[in-house]
Amino acid sequence: MLNELSGKKTMSNTENVNTEVEYETLYMELEGRYGAALAQDIVDQVKKADMQDNKNETTDYMPLKALSEALEIFRAETKTNLKKLKFIKAAANNANDEVANLEELRLEKELECLLACYWQTQKSFYTLYNRFMAAYFTAPAQDYKKMKHKQETNMAA
Repeated sequence: MLNELSGKKTMSNTENVNTEVEYETLYMELEGRYGAALAQDIVDQVKKADMQDNKNETTDYMPLKALSEALEIFRAETKTNLKKLKFIKAAANNANDEVANLEELRLEKELECLLACYWQTQKSFYTLYNRFMAAYFTAPAQDYKKMKHKQETNMAA
């Protein structure tokens, strides 16, 4: 997710290949929130979505829901950290405080990690979402006219 281009860090949510380090970072972020088992399931779903050879594979609702909830958490934490970072930068402009500078660096690193996890999860979420919706809309529709019961009801006279 983080690229080094000409000495400048850039972030991208369109990279094709996630490394094991990124999967491990995602796992570590999720483990504290969901526990080891569910965090591993979510990471497995992200890996499954990233694999190029299973494009026609359908997905279930529950993995999609788990990725959606992880996205909500990453989005909320990212917004919170961004607000804190803006506040600290504004305060640091008014006074040269080394502690504030260390806090700013810590928040920047944490924000980079959260953004990388957010974009990785978002990409996988939409991949699985598109598969789920494609399977839903291409499923054969049942013809209810054919299924209509031809039983006659006896009416009480």
